[in-house]
Amino acid sequence: MKDKQYRRPEDIRRAIEQGTPFLTPDPLLAQRVMRRAKGEEPQMKRKLSAGAVLVIALLIVMMTAAVAEIIIRYNQNWYFDNRFTNLKKVEPDTYQEIMDNLAVPAEQHQTRNSLVDVTVQDVAWVADKNLMTFTVRVAPKDPEKYELYPMMALDTDGFDDDREEHWLFISSPDFSEGVKSGPPYEMMNDPGKTLLLLDCDGTVDMDFQMVFGAYDSFRAEDGTVILYYQMDLNQAQTEEGGELKPFAPTGDTVQVCVRYRAVEYTEGMENYVLYHGGEPGQLSFAVNLK
Repeated sequence: MKDKQYRRPEDIRRAIEQGTPFLTPDPLLAQRVMRRAKGEEPQMKRKLSAGAVLVIALLIVMMTAAVAEIIIRYNQNWYFDNRFTNLKKVEPDTYQEIMDNLAVPAEQHQTRNSLVDVTVQDVAWVADKNLMTFTVRVAPKDPEKYELYPMMALDTDGFDDDREEHWLFISSPDFSEGVKSGPPYEMMNDPGKTLLLLDCDGTVDMDFQMVFGAYDSFRAEDGTVILYYQMDLNQAQTEEGGELKPFAPTGDTVQVCVRYRAVEYTEGMENYVLYHGGEPGQLSFAVNLK
C-alpha cells in the first residue's frame, strides 16, 4: 500500500476556480418529583413554573438557531466568500447580481429515497446573464449507520487503476487544511459506519429542457454534503443529441429537476454497481422569475 498523499489547499482551490460547531442544547427540561407527606400522596396539579417556561422558550430558540445555522451556513454567500472566491474578483458584476437575486425556492419536492434527504437551500436567477445558480444540502437519513461523502471525493486523482484500489480524498470545505487521502475506511471519521456516496452531475432539467453547467461538491462538518450548481442557460437542448440553444422559459415560473444516486460502498464492489447502481432519487423545485 502506498503512503497517504497530502495535497496543498491552493492546488485544489486553483482547480475549482479554473474549470461549527453547532448548538446542541440538552433536551432534558425538567424532572418529575414525587412528594409524600405522612404516607399520603397529595393531589397536585402539574404546573410549570415561570422559570421552567422561560428555559423551554430559550432552548427552542437555541435549537431553532442551530438548525438554521446548519442549513444556511454553506449557502451561496458562504461559497463565494470561502470556496469559489475567484468569481468576486474576475466577475464582480455577476457575483453582485447573484447576491441580489438570491431566494428560497417557491416550492420543492423529492422522490422517496431510503438513504438521503435532499433540500435546495437557495437559488439565484440572473436573467441578463442567462445564468442560474443554486445550492443543495444532502443529509443521510440514518447518520448512525452511514457516513456520507460526495462521489467526487472518491479517486479524485484518477489513479485508482494504478493503485488497484479506491481512495477517499478528504479536505475542509474552505481548504483551510491540507488534503489527505487513502483507503476509505482509513479516511472515514468512523470506520464502523458504512460509506455512503452521493453521485450527480452538472446537468439539470428545466421545463423539459436539459441544461448544462458546472457543479462543485464537498462534505460539511455536520456530515452533510453540499452541492453548488452554476447553470449556463445558453446551453440547453430539448432532446438527447439535439441542437444546443438558449433556454426559453414559457411562463413566470420554471420547474427544475435534479437527479442523483446514493450508493452504499463496500470493499471490492464491482465498478458498474459503484458508478451506475445505488438508489436513484430526484429533487424538483420551482423558481419564480419575477
